[in-house]
Amino acid sequence: MLKVFAQRASPLGLRVTNYGETFEVRSKIDPSNLAFTDGALCLHADLVYYKYKPDVQMLHCIQQADVGGDSIFSDSFRVANDLRQNDPETFRLLSENNISFIDVGKDAYGEYDIRYDRPVIELDARGEVHSVNVNNHARHSRMHADAKKTEAIYSAMYKMIKMLRSPEYAISIKLEEGDIIAFANNRVLHSRKAFKLGETARKNGIPVERHL
Repeated sequence: MLKVFAQRASPLGLRVTNYGETFEVRSKIDPSNLAFTDGALCLHADLVYYKYKPDVQMLHCIQQADVGGDSIFSDSFRVANDLRQNDPETFRLLSENNISFIDVGKDAYGEYDIRYDRPVIELDARGEVHSVNVNNHARHSRMHADAKKTEAIYSAMYKMIKMLRSPEYAISIKLEEGDIIAFANNRVLHSRKAFKLGETARKNGIPVERHL
């Protein structure tokens, strides 16, 4: 169902990734990604280790857990622009320094090792916020900076993530079975609350293209 809906919504088609054309988010015994567990997920953008991240992500709730599993969405552009206005040094650190993102494992098409370096806050040619790249699950421990600058970058990331989690910028909803939600992957970060073992929660996900 989600695949048909996505094909109709996106004239440029679906984005095939190392997880396949679509992916089912549920707890697995041997997960290739933290999303495939019953644990909580931090706010993040998907596929930040690809040079061209999917523009839009769609999630289809197939079966919801009785306890937990709520989805959280946060407006990262608003946070970035507020930092630019109120804390220009934090904005500068996050927009001028590259972070290494990596995904290594085995899934739909075999083994993969995907890496890409980019700043947390990416700007376009006009200096406007174009994309926000936050994903602690995929962030490499190696930093492109000396110890002093690395400490400053970590402090800046902590400050931004704390803002992203604030009710001023984030909302929490629990999808019902059959619900489909679409969001801009460059702008809207998402996360999930944990659900208990023994509870069943299944979501189908699909990345699509919006523009060239």
